[in-house]
Amino acid sequence: MNKLENPPLLLVGNQIEELYFKNYFKEVELVKSNSEALSLYNQNSFFTIFLDSDSQQDNAFDICKQIRENDKKTVIVILADI
Repeated sequence: MNKLENPPLLLVGNQIEELYFKNYFKEVELVKSNSEALSLYNQNSFFTIFLDSDSQQDNAFDICKQIRENDKKTVIVILADI
């Protein structure tokens, strides 16, 4: 399978998830929290961001709203454990 030809994925997760997504993206920027993802997003632009719904520190929906205020094109996915 070909890796996607888009900019890096910004991923809130762990190393196992990072290894999985490296199969589909050329580069994966791994961070530990949604707020860290927002900070990195503000420094660089990303085509795709995966946020963590289970974060106790920062709400993924609030981070999503902040990104959407100025950016309607970035793909934002909120990952949830079922």
